[in-house]
Amino acid sequence: MRFLKSKLILLLFVVFLFSCEREAQVYYRIENNSTYRIKVVFNDKSLDQKNDSMYIQPDSLKTIARHGQGLSSVDNYKEKGDKFSEFLLIESYKNDTIKSKKDLLKIEYWKYDELNVHEAEYLLII
Repeated sequence: MRFLKSKLILLLFVVFLFSCEREAQVYYRIENNSTYRIKVVFNDKSLDQKNDSMYIQPDSLKTIARHGQGLSSVDNYKEKGDKFSEFLLIESYKNDTIKSKKDLLKIEYWKYDELNVHEAEYLLII
């Protein structure tokens, strides 16, 4: 009887564990393939609508944002338009002063990759 209870508890635990859905995560990353440091200024709509910035050293990669959206599949969150809907601003500066002329909100500059059903990334290579 005790052996049967143990198996039943284990079975219930396994069923519970695999019935939980993971939340989808979308990463927005910038890779600096240049020989100079870049400054990225961005405004993520989910963060109180204020500008934030970070520096990315040559030959390095940084994540500027990660959005977890409640549904379990990233396929539901792939951008449909020609610009990001999650950001109000994305700009890059060479050596803090020389602003890029590209509109980095345009999705055409970013590579989209579904890493798995629960994770995807948008990657911008500078």
